[in-house]
Amino acid sequence: LEQWKTLTMKAKYKDNDGITVVGILNKVERMPNSYNGNPRYLVSITSEYMGNTFLARTKPDASLGYSIDNHFGKKVSATLGSYYGHLSITNVEAI
Repeated sequence: LEQWKTLTMKAKYKDNDGITVVGILNKVERMPNSYNGNPRYLVSITSEYMGNTFLARTKPDASLGYSIDNHFGKKVSATLGSYYGHLSITNVEAI
């Protein structure tokens, strides 16, 4: 967790893929569409190894917003990073 706090502070104003988390992906809520009309989600990932739950957003205008709902409720490997000070999910792969 300390590693993640350091990463988030260093990457406050730039795109940065930081850690990979393996766990169950759940939808928390559908966020308002991006400025260009693309879908965005707030999701949670409950890590099976650490037991922590991470809340992350899909990035604006990322294609992941269209495919992430195929992974809800499933075990995934997700890449998390910092995007303008917010925890973001940049990649999801089913396990």
